[in-house]
Amino acid sequence: MEKPKVLIIEDQKRAHLEYEYGLRNLVQILSAFTIEEGRKIYKENPDLWLIVMDACVPGGDPNTLDLTREIRKSFIGRPMIAASMSEKFQDLLIEAGCDHKADKSQVVDKIKELLKL
Repeated sequence: MEKPKVLIIEDQKRAHLEYEYGLRNLVQILSAFTIEEGRKIYKENPDLWLIVMDACVPGGDPNTLDLTREIRKSFIGRPMIAASMSEKFQDLLIEAGCDHKADKSQVVDKIKELLKL
């Protein structure tokens, strides 16, 4: 059976490593460290099962809201996780189109829960 494809849009390499470690052998992770990479990988992979969206890629201000809205238009019926340590930023991502939220320490468990792994 083919592993579910998960796109992680996150600028912190440490977070990517933690997600990869926590999900090893369960999913295929596609990593994007910038908004442009996230957009490109999304367009090239219509078979994604789930997307994890950080609010600030990179920086300290939420700058992925437009990308979230753009992706949500065609990523219908599949989960998008708002991943941020800031509840305010999680809420902004929910308003933009994410349908689940988790602080970064909960992302791996949330992915397992949503994909029933």
